[in-house]
Amino acid sequence: MAPRHLIIGGGTAGMNAMRTIREEETERSEITLVSAERSAHEQKDQARREAGLIVEEAHAEARAVTRAAAAERERLLAESRKVRALLEAALDAVDDGPDEHRAEAGAKAGAEARTESEAA
Repeated sequence: MAPRHLIIGGGTAGMNAMRTIREEETERSEITLVSAERSAHEQKDQARREAGLIVEEAHAEARAVTRAAAAERERLLAESRKVRALLEAALDAVDDGPDEHRAEAGAKAGAEARTESEAA
């Protein structure tokens, strides 16, 4: 059975170890090179892609929330304008009617006051 070698790390040292084994061996051997660096780079790239997607989704959600808030604000402004118009109409109605009633009430109060002073 041919000798087997396991080299961990695909950097410069790993490549030099593999080259040295090939140069020094007398019979052909099996060399397995395990590189964690490539896997780490792939994981970082995948994490960056996933992070980018998460950020894009967050921005889309933020835009949707902003649009909904703006629509709600417009709805509330329209509603407040309606309420204001109703209140102004009610005040106008109150302002128009009571003048006649106030004059009558004032005349009655004046007459009662005169009656009381004459009686005294």
